Amino acid sequence: MQAVGSSMTRQRHYLNEILKRRSRDFKRVERTRQLQRRMDVLLAAEDWLQHALYVGRRERLELLRHFPVALIATIESYFRMSCRDLINSGEPFISNSKHLRDVSINIELAAAIAAKRVTLGEAIAHQLQHSRREHVTETLSTLLNADFIELVELDSENRKRTCTNGSSRSSTRHISKGIFSATKSRKCIRFSLVT
Repeated sequence: MQAVGSSMTRQRHYLNEILKRRSRDFKRVERTRQLQRRMDVLLAAEDWLQHALYVGRRERLELLRHFPVALIATIESYFRMSCRDLINSGEPFISNSKHLRDVSINIELAAAIAAKRVTLGEAIAHQLQHSRREHVTETLSTLLNADFIELVELDSENRKRTCTNGSSRSSTRHISKGIFSATKSRKCIRFSLVT
């Protein structure tokens, strides 16, 4: 028998988690800019730490161990915001979201959505797994009702062909734009390989 307060009896409070997460976001800043700002700060801090003369080797190595985790968390946050924005934009993404696994809306979340304290997109995106590339690919493929990797490759090809005369804006472009710009630097690519 499990003790009271153990992991079996403890319920997550999604509403509190969503509101706490929202408080960490930059206000009135588009998600791509939020990603870029966070990445810039992390990479600048990592670069500074690499060259700081008065930080001991052992301390430097200990601090550097945390940068890949912070970068991955930043990318996860970006994908969560992307999913939120897709669902909040309406159909067909709301209908496609019913096929997502391990998502449920309890009474507390339903009441918060009805009272406009949180959006449907926030409630769903908060429950999605984003810790592995497969999670992100599966989630975005489900929301877009198409293979996300194929869409990104197609978008890359279209971008190369229409470099000078522009191209249509797709959901994939908005999602992949931030990741492509964030992974331009060698450091981001190196940290992204950790996953």
